[in-house]
Amino acid sequence: MSIVKPPPLVEIEGPAEARGEAYGRATDTQIKCGVERYQSFLAAKGCTWDAVVRASSLLAGRLEEACPEQYRELNSVAKGAGVDLADVLLINGRSEILNAAGIDIEAEDRKHLDDGCTAAVAMPERTAEGRLIHGQNWDWRPECEDTTVILVVRRSDGPDLMTYVEAGGLARAGFNEAGIAITGNNLQTTEETWAKPGIPLSVIRRLALEAETYPAALQAVASSPRTVSNNMIISCARDGGEAFDLETTPQEIFWLAPDNGLLVHANHFVSPAAQAKVVDAGLLNGMDSLYRDRRVRARLEQAQDKITQSDFEDAFSDTFGHPAAVLRSPVSRSRKQSISATVATILMDAEARMMRVCQSPYKNSEYATYTL
Repeated sequence: MSIVKPPPLVEIEGPAEARGEAYGRATDTQIKCGVERYQSFLAAKGCTWDAVVRASSLLAGRLEEACPEQYRELNSVAKGAGVDLADVLLINGRSEILNAAGIDIEAEDRKHLDDGCTAAVAMPERTAEGRLIHGQNWDWRPECEDTTVILVVRRSDGPDLMTYVEAGGLARAGFNEAGIAITGNNLQTTEETWAKPGIPLSVIRRLALEAETYPAALQAVASSPRTVSNNMIISCARDGGEAFDLETTPQEIFWLAPDNGLLVHANHFVSPAAQAKVVDAGLLNGMDSLYRDRRVRARLEQAQDKITQSDFEDAFSDTFGHPAAVLRSPVSRSRKQSISATVATILMDAEARMMRVCQSPYKNSEYATYTL
């Protein structure tokens, strides 16, 4: 397999404005590249940039009201990178802008505009080293391998944090020095509207990573206004470990606890309450989600109580159902389907303050290690 360049490490500190501007300056080329690609992608789908700017303005107003510090940081990212706030908001609020805003994309195309992902947690009692392991495959546009970074935020008012994220974004998958980690998976329901925009998923995940305690991280997700549905696994590696899966919609939160020390989730609602209550639009659009989480769980179960990161690597490399597999290659499955691939496999040992990332694992087998 070919060697792919690992994402660069970007470290920022200080108050929101200072760290945002430093972040923007350090990643200006990647931010501009990401925005240009999204603009071309949207234009090919019949969406005008004016429509995106209008949606971004609504999103910005809600964000400034609900999360003023994060709003200031994103404003400063735009300033540092020399781009408009709308550009940075598209990177952070892609799901909200594309899935729920009334922009000019046909419904048949819009359902293919968000990421997939398969995520898993092994509790300490199931791992060889007695430490919680939390990881995921992030599935999205393959060209994003060039526009992702490992962002480290040094904070004087809370725990330091590390996150794998698209340049300009506040958070995706990551952990903090309090041992709290988070991953996200796309979910879709028929109840997502733009009537009252929430805050971007990137900001919600950042709020969880800024929390000093595990209950505060859970509450950060629960209390954030949401525009779209999303699944978030939030774990804590300390004091024996804990993990919950939150299946969120704009209106509600459904939850799942580890089963036999494992928690696995793909892109469909699993909790019985959610299955009884919501119309799972994501599952209707991608039935492969049903076997992706089953196969990851089955592979991890094979290791019994000696699960290692190597077992996670193997589970996340499963190609059953190719190209609609746990490990996705950039093969278009239909004329309407956007090309999707596993942009990265991300493995976290928050107790050891360590993240391992394999960029574009469908063509690369090398992991880069980052320490907070």
